[in-house]
Amino acid sequence: MCTAGNDIDVITEVENPTEINTEDPQDVNSDTEQIDNDSSEDNTTHDESLDITQQQSTYKDTMEPANAKEALTRPLWKEAMQKEFQALMSNKTWILVPYQDQENIVDSKWVFKTKYKPDGSIERRKARLVAKGFQQAAGIDYEETFSPVIKASTVRIILSIAVHLNWEVRQLDINNAFLNGYLKETVFMHQPEGFVDTTKPNHICSNNEFLQAFIKQLNDVFSLKDLGLLHYFLGIEVQRDVGGMYLKQSKYISDLLKKFKMDNCSPCPTPMITGRQFTVAGEKLQDPTVFRQAIGGLQYLTHTRPDIAFSVNKLSQYMSSPTIDHWQGIKRILRYLQGTINYLLTHQAIH
Repeated sequence: MCTAGNDIDVITEVENPTEINTEDPQDVNSDTEQIDNDSSEDNTTHDESLDITQQQSTYKDTMEPANAKEALTRPLWKEAMQKEFQALMSNKTWILVPYQDQENIVDSKWVFKTKYKPDGSIERRKARLVAKGFQQAAGIDYEETFSPVIKASTVRIILSIAVHLNWEVRQLDINNAFLNGYLKETVFMHQPEGFVDTTKPNHICSNNEFLQAFIKQLNDVFSLKDLGLLHYFLGIEVQRDVGGMYLKQSKYISDLLKKFKMDNCSPCPTPMITGRQFTVAGEKLQDPTVFRQAIGGLQYLTHTRPDIAFSVNKLSQYMSSPTIDHWQGIKRILRYLQGTINYLLTHQAIH
């Protein structure tokens, strides 16, 4: 049995929280300086228009496409789609077979995701082709369903052991990881949008028998991408030195604040008022979806911020019918995070 009983988890702050400037900038020379040159005004207006156009273009480029049709009109996303399709073809994921009244043919969909670095800059654009599994019929396309996932507590234990034993932790990415699964049923799928074989437009995709033999070989040979020392995974930033390993989610908090329009809020010292009691009474929220989204986002944050765990769990008891009072509790937690955005969880090394 492996334990991490000697490791101490503490919350520390590495930087001062970002101060919020509530004062509007003022032009001290606005009463003394005037521009009379019409051509200068025209040039200024022209430059501003160019800046706005460039900002709009940059914003549109970072936005994820709503569908495959839109993605195919944008070069960077089209390139990402081509890479995904080429990987599927090189692995012989399917073969094209004639349509012969197969029992159930599922559709496919392109899913787009922008991958970011810890500093917020774009790392890469990822396009993934997925089958619409909800169209499958039980007993025809599948017999059982399961989704193996790892618990956050397991990750923390492994990292604690690595720190305690001074292990080096590296980050690897398995290309097309889904190919490591074993699919015994025969599944038929329509050809992906934007990549229909023009010589066989009426054919459909069938999972290739060759794939099963290929999967067995993957036990010994993987297509891996070495991402170097562990530094950023699943929205968690990782830093390490001789004193231990430090986990934080500063970017995740920043994105969470922007999502709920709290990025300019004033910070508060605690996530909840001492002795605060919530009840089911009160005016109900018109749209409880926003409250549930906030609870979900905050629950994921508790992996590195146990200081908000009690407050989040308390409010999560009212997800079925949240009130205005409950939403104020959510905003209190977000204000607390605004002032403690740089707090981190420390796995201390025991020398």
